[in-house]
Amino acid sequence: MAARVSLTPGSRTNIARGLERKAAITIAREAARVAESAVTIAEQLARHDLYTDRPTSRRSRPGSRRYGTGFSAKVTRSQFPIEVTLSNSSKIAALIENGSPAHDIPVRSKTRLAIPQPPGDAHAAAYGSKDITRPTVAHHQGTKPYKIMERALRQAFRERGAALRATK
Repeated sequence: MAARVSLTPGSRTNIARGLERKAAITIAREAARVAESAVTIAEQLARHDLYTDRPTSRRSRPGSRRYGTGFSAKVTRSQFPIEVTLSNSSKIAALIENGSPAHDIPVRSKTRLAIPQPPGDAHAAAYGSKDITRPTVAHHQGTKPYKIMERALRQAFRERGAALRATK
């Protein structure tokens, strides 16, 4: 007849404490790898999503240039649930990440924004006309959110999880 013996060590035993420490070190190491990967992925996404669709003259505008290289990550919680925070030091990071709502922009120079009337009149557009509308406000339709940091974190967690599953 077969015999079976099982033992559950208490949480205060040396083996339990040692295993908890080893697990905490492993979790912290994996979270740090996710953080490093998230920064790299965010830089790649920013390069792909933001800089390739602009003319060269607009790629070096203040703020936009620093966004692509201003990412940093921090492991804010290395126990379950793991938390990694990705941030960007650029002044325009919030606008790129979250987008901007539709808004009105006051016109600073009335000579720069002149709309010939009636719309589509080639003569008025080419030679000027007394029937010119000079609005005091321009309506901006807003910008779409890129969610680069969120997508980078999700992809980094997904890739690291797949790598860990493949090793076992």
